[in-house]
Amino acid sequence: MKKYVLTLLAAAATFAACTKFVEDPKIEYATIEAPEVTATTASDSSIVVTIAPKEGTTFYSYVVAKGVAKPVDAKALLQGKSGLTPVTIEDKECAEVVEIVPASKASSTATIDQVKSLTIEGLIPYTYYTVYAVATNAQGVISDVATASTRTSDSTVPSYEDHATEEADSVMYYQISFSDPIKLSGEGDLTLHIYGENYYDDTTLNCIEINNVVIAPENISDEGGVITVKIPKDYYIPGALVDLTWPEGFVKNAQDMPCAAFTYTGLHYDAKGALNANGIAAQYEYVGFALSFFETVEEEEEFLEEQEENEEIVPETVYYTDWEALQMVAYARSVAPLASKTKTAKASVSVSDAGGRVVSYPVTPGMTQEGNIAVELGEDPGFGTVATYTIEAGSYVDIFGNENLEYSLDYGTYFCSYGYSINDVVGTYNVTGSEYDFSSGKPIAFEPKTLTIVKSDDSEKGNVMITNYFGIPCIKPVYADFDVDAGKLTIFEWQRFYATLYKGGDTPDDKSDDVVAYFYHSSNNGEDLVLNMYESGVLSNPSDYFGAYLYISKEIQGYNFMLVDVTATKVNESEGPTATPATIPFEFPSNAKRTMKPVIKL
Repeated sequence: MKKYVLTLLAAAATFAACTKFVEDPKIEYATIEAPEVTATTASDSSIVVTIAPKEGTTFYSYVVAKGVAKPVDAKALLQGKSGLTPVTIEDKECAEVVEIVPASKASSTATIDQVKSLTIEGLIPYTYYTVYAVATNAQGVISDVATASTRTSDSTVPSYEDHATEEADSVMYYQISFSDPIKLSGEGDLTLHIYGENYYDDTTLNCIEINNVVIAPENISDEGGVITVKIPKDYYIPGALVDLTWPEGFVKNAQDMPCAAFTYTGLHYDAKGALNANGIAAQYEYVGFALSFFETVEEEEEFLEEQEENEEIVPETVYYTDWEALQMVAYARSVAPLASKTKTAKASVSVSDAGGRVVSYPVTPGMTQEGNIAVELGEDPGFGTVATYTIEAGSYVDIFGNENLEYSLDYGTYFCSYGYSINDVVGTYNVTGSEYDFSSGKPIAFEPKTLTIVKSDDSEKGNVMITNYFGIPCIKPVYADFDVDAGKLTIFEWQRFYATLYKGGDTPDDKSDDVVAYFYHSSNNGEDLVLNMYESGVLSNPSDYFGAYLYISKEIQGYNFMLVDVTATKVNESEGPTATPATIPFEFPSNAKRTMKPVIKL
């Protein structure tokens, strides 16, 4: 068995040594030339391209795309996957994979019918376009990519087409487009014109220019054939209409053809009252404006500084006597003058009297000759009343179309003054009314008393003083203050005005039980007494008890008399006598205080 195997191996070795091997024939791959391509400019918006496949081509692919030539993968282009964006002819892409049909079955040479020529229109002036082409032969060999580029011409004068605007953080941005790609020439100025929608010529209805400024070059740029303009915050006006103009040659196309001047603003109203803005126009957003009692911001700030020490703001009072002539004026805090009130202008007035009664009613606001807001009363408010008002939002507009915010009179009031003078209160009065009866505890009518009021000898204590206190001649005057506008006589609390000595002993020389009684003006409620003068020469107070308070000692004190529901009628226009000098040798106590002890009748 082992010998047999060895014989077979030897035979195999002999066969191998006698066999001659022949190599397989080598396959020759034919090269393929890229198609011949051309691209020529036909006009500002069209080019002509040709693609001519070379001998041996079975398939070729081409694409016409915007831009200069750039590297493209040949295999991807042949498969229609180059990634280029083809231009189009009548909605058909300028890209195709073409199979070559031989002229005869025996020939693979391309015929003239297989040369493609394309006229491509609707292109962008002064822009590069490139044709790309690649081919393959029957063996699948792919050629290099052939390219040809050309640029459209730009022989037309560029012109303005459209613009878009956007306002952000008080800055207005323009983007201005043209019929051709353009560039800034650096020649001439871009001018901003400022208008107000409520500022126009009544005859022509054209808006009147308020101002114009040259936009600095650093705020103007060109990119992608579009001009971008930035209007800085310095020129921001709420509601303002703005327009741009430029001279000829401010912008040019790529071949330096100048754009015509743009000078048309076109801001005007038509016969129907509609505003036409046909220029390169924009408008800032409206911003409502506040109203104020004060004419200037400085006056308002000064007033508020003075009020800082007060716990609450004390309004300034405007006094008037003729309600029909009164104009309650509000001043606009707008950036521009007021133009007019609106058709829906509304306001309301509130009038309050001393008793707290409030009457409110609507009114139609107007304007002063100076162009400020005016609110007038619709009826007689009566003397001694306080008037305020509220103006609804949107009642007034400024020349830029901004409307007022709602405003209620805050830092001022309007007081209907009696128009008195000090002479209206000085004189001698006949006083009637009731006196508290200490025995019955009820008020009863008293015999007429005398009240004398003269001009003060010390203005710091009051502008008038009483020298006869309801029948008691004053040793020291009782000071008071007469408000000539409100018609109120205020008699200040706890004033000493009289003293007398009461003998207590049996003989003139016996002074052991003598007492001195001091008389003080005082109101039962411990507050200043107010007498109202609702008509000239008549003072009255219907409800407050007041009178002469006796002070002898801490243990012995009380009212000598208390009056109520008094009416004092002037009987003598003269000031009357002055206070009677003291004739007794004593001083008024400086530490006397009212403690409301039982009433004393001396």
